[in-house]
Amino acid sequence: MLFFFLTIFFFLKAVENSKDNINYINLLSISLFLCITSRLMTSPMIILLVIILLKNKTYKVINFTNILLFVTSILWILRSFFLSGCLFFPFYQTCFKTSWATNIKEIQFFVEEAMRISRTLPTRNGVNDVDFSLNSYKWIPQWINDYFFSTALLQIAVSIITISTLFFFIASFFNKYRSTSSIKITDFYLLISLIMIIFLWFINAPEIRYSLGPLISLPCFSIVLLLKKFNLIENFFNKNIKLSLTAGSLIMGTLFLLFISKSFTYFQFDDLFTKGRVVYTYTHIEKIGKFNNTNYFWGKFLCADFREICVNTVKKNYAIDKIFNYKVYKSDSWMKE
Repeated sequence: MLFFFLTIFFFLKAVENSKDNINYINLLSISLFLCITSRLMTSPMIILLVIILLKNKTYKVINFTNILLFVTSILWILRSFFLSGCLFFPFYQTCFKTSWATNIKEIQFFVEEAMRISRTLPTRNGVNDVDFSLNSYKWIPQWINDYFFSTALLQIAVSIITISTLFFFIASFFNKYRSTSSIKITDFYLLISLIMIIFLWFINAPEIRYSLGPLISLPCFSIVLLLKKFNLIENFFNKNIKLSLTAGSLIMGTLFLLFISKSFTYFQFDDLFTKGRVVYTYTHIEKIGKFNNTNYFWGKFLCADFREICVNTVKKNYAIDKIFNYKVYKSDSWMKE
């Protein structure tokens, strides 16, 4: 997430310093590389680098930084290939059948399992029904009802985006704010990149831990665009203290109300000094059987810190293989390969 924020920061700095931004472009390239290699879902951010390069035609693409990044990216792909047999793990479409490669069906199973679980959170109703959770969009109404309305971050983000968009369009009907020079075309490229990333997140694995950076950045950036629309940022830098304090107080007050509105009813002052402790119960866990002198249990997707071997999906048989001194637990469907 750090490199995601740095990518946005260096992009904005490169736009701001259009005459002397070579260092910012190089830093943008580095942070973008680290961002994408850690999470391929952020690949739409490449748009930002392309836009900067198109606007800076004097920038020499072939330089030490870019050559180093190119060589590093080749080594990164080779590392992924030698470790897993895939050029871009865990995208099983890029995997090859080699003697050391991970079973492609295993990779596909785990990717699809992550998608099914994320789409049916928090209740996991229909998680094993692939026609519901994987091969269609029937899961969306359940996700909205069960996950969206129980996740404060998503509700706050959508509320901020909706309010900002509403005020943005309302301001567009007034001549005073209809034409605003402070909003640049590059702002919309960044906006499009963020929307594309969140769209990819939503249709694949819509769980907030997979997209914290974009889910935080998009509502914040929508506020920035609204402030630009009302010329509040220019007034701030022009030292219009009264207007700046008024706008800042309204924004901070609104954000504070959004954050506390969901839990204010249950808030107790003593909770600030109480150390939380989660106690798990394992009464729901059932024993499947004993395979290779090892007990296997079914946790129904709630294994938590259970000390025994706990699986999410029940299979007929299980086996333990040793690969490079690592224990690999396999089920019957994979042992047939």
